[in-house]
Amino acid sequence: MSTRRIALQTAALFAATAALVGAPVANAASGGPDAYGYTWQDTASGGPAYNYVFGPTTATLTAEDSLQVVLPFTFSFYGGSYTMARIQSNGVLTFGTSSTISSSNSCVSTATFTGIAPWWDDLDPSVGAIYYGSTGTTGSRVYIVEWYLVEHDSATGPITFEIKLFEADNHIEFHYEDVVTDSSTYSNGASATVGLMDWGYGTQIGCSSSVLSGESAIGFYPPTGGGCDDLDLDGYDDSACGGLDCDDGDALTYPGATETCDGVDNDCDLSVDEGHDADVDGWTWCAGDCNDTQPTVNPAQWEDSAVSCFDGFDNDCDGWFDLQDAGCSDFVGDDDDATGDDDDATGDDD
Repeated sequence: MSTRRIALQTAALFAATAALVGAPVANAASGGPDAYGYTWQDTASGGPAYNYVFGPTTATLTAEDSLQVVLPFTFSFYGGSYTMARIQSNGVLTFGTSSTISSSNSCVSTATFTGIAPWWDDLDPSVGAIYYGSTGTTGSRVYIVEWYLVEHDSATGPITFEIKLFEADNHIEFHYEDVVTDSSTYSNGASATVGLMDWGYGTQIGCSSSVLSGESAIGFYPPTGGGCDDLDLDGYDDSACGGLDCDDGDALTYPGATETCDGVDNDCDLSVDEGHDADVDGWTWCAGDCNDTQPTVNPAQWEDSAVSCFDGFDNDCDGWFDLQDAGCSDFVGDDDDATGDDDDATGDDD
């Protein structure tokens, strides 16, 4: 039996005798889909069976540290394809970042990175170690990152957990061996964020709450056939996923939104600016109607008749009123239409 296996069993014995400071709880929980389509299940609710697997390579990391690694296969996560990742000492595997994340966890809704968080907290892997690497053969490989017998920076008592990334279907698993420290403040994920995150949205299992159990696992499953990105974070998927959000780049545009006068179909009902044409002339004020109480005033009208040139309105909305408008040149006191009659109602014909 390897020394690591013996150490793991010793850690399990420690967890069993730590009931006075916060023993693991039996969860039985599931959830989703989230905005992209991920669902999740823990062991007790039909998710993956607990099966802790060792990674082959040691990462020499201290507190507030990180290591960039090359993945042995392309992994799909929230619409992105990744061949590299960064192992964070603080219990997260991040994608697309070259920096070490803060030890101060936040909830998924305010996270400013893309990553997988089995236990985002102020952890110190210089006590214990982080291991990583892959198992299996091409097409069915599993990439493992484990935080092995690490401690919280403010407590003693080791915790052990790991991530598994599956090449075959891009699903993710968290496996927890020991989740109990010498303080209930930090045991069972009580001060950690647990879940998947992609710049403000994702799937949250817990945020500074005791949601984790020892010798259990959580599985995360992406939607089949690709997912839906809620890029503007308004709670509605993009138009590629059923046409729910007709503009996924505008957080004020989604089904049921308030229709404002802006030339945009805000409520995604295929009509634009409905309810904002008070005089029902086909023009709204935001589309150029300079007087939405007069149906004869809008950019489609003309200022060129004996009526419109003397009605006191800027009928064509060009900024010129009545006799100021060039279209009223035939009605300013002379007859210049070569008809031989006086049709400008001025009383003279010259």
